[in-house]
Amino acid sequence: MAIGMSSQYNRYANDLIYKTLLLSRCITKLGERANITMSDVQKLHAQDMRVLEYEIYKLTYGADAVPEPEGPSG
Repeated sequence: MAIGMSSQYNRYANDLIYKTLLLSRCITKLGERANITMSDVQKLHAQDMRVLEYEIYKLTYGADAVPEPEGPSG
């Protein structure tokens, strides 16, 4: 609900903005950094974002529900 009400998502509603907002709200620490912001998530490599996204999916729906990786590199 918070993502749907965010100004960023309402201005640029697309899958990348959704995932960036989701990760910025769910990640609590990256290395030594705490209080992760949307800007921190935007600096991540796409593959790193995907790994974090799958981990959130696993925590939410269980490891058996994780979809198969897409694309040549997964």
